[in-house]
Amino acid sequence: MLIICILLYLALNLAIGFWASKKVKNTEDFVLAGRKLPFMLASMVTFATWFGSETMMGAPSEFVHGGILAVIEEPFGAALCLILVGLFYARTFYRLNILTFCDFFKIRFGQKAEIISAILIVPSYFSWITAQLVAMGVLIQIVTGFTLIQSIVLGASLVMLYTLLGGMWSVSITDFLHNILLIIGLAILAFIIFEKAGGLQKIISNTPEHFFRPIPIEFTPKTTINYIF
Repeated sequence: MLIICILLYLALNLAIGFWASKKVKNTEDFVLAGRKLPFMLASMVTFATWFGSETMMGAPSEFVHGGILAVIEEPFGAALCLILVGLFYARTFYRLNILTFCDFFKIRFGQKAEIISAILIVPSYFSWITAQLVAMGVLIQIVTGFTLIQSIVLGASLVMLYTLLGGMWSVSITDFLHNILLIIGLAILAFIIFEKAGGLQKIISNTPEHFFRPIPIEFTPKTTINYIF
């Protein structure tokens, strides 16, 4: 039953991709959904971009072993970065009617700067995308029994297919669906865990000292650099 439900869920993602492909008429439609995304869809796709599967599967393990400080970079640092971009840069970029950050460098500094920025920016996405695909592959491996490599290839193929079909429209709608299910799942899981553990108060009372401390206990040169950067 679990596998059947997952297959139906994956089929729904593909169906959304096919439907979204009808809305793509040009590059702007593909990359930015024609700048017509409703606020809710735009919020969900931004959330999914910054807090993906690697956050859902990697951050909890780090948090359990190291507390708040172990996850200060992800998701708290990432959230701060997102807020700062929204406050100081998003409106300007939107008014410039550009598709990518590299377009901004071209407008501001010329085509050479655009090419250099692309060379620097594109490789930075490799590790991020890899983390997403590995996390997805682990889930598929657990459910299906495939090898990790097979699971990663399967997950990557699915994502590439519906993304290439519908571009940002497809990604936004599927991310909206993913996030709704994710939030519901986490809420149910939290309720079950709190109940089995004897309540939130008992969990807090049994945690190690400084577990919820958001800043280092002492600011040595090493801890300061790690904390800030």
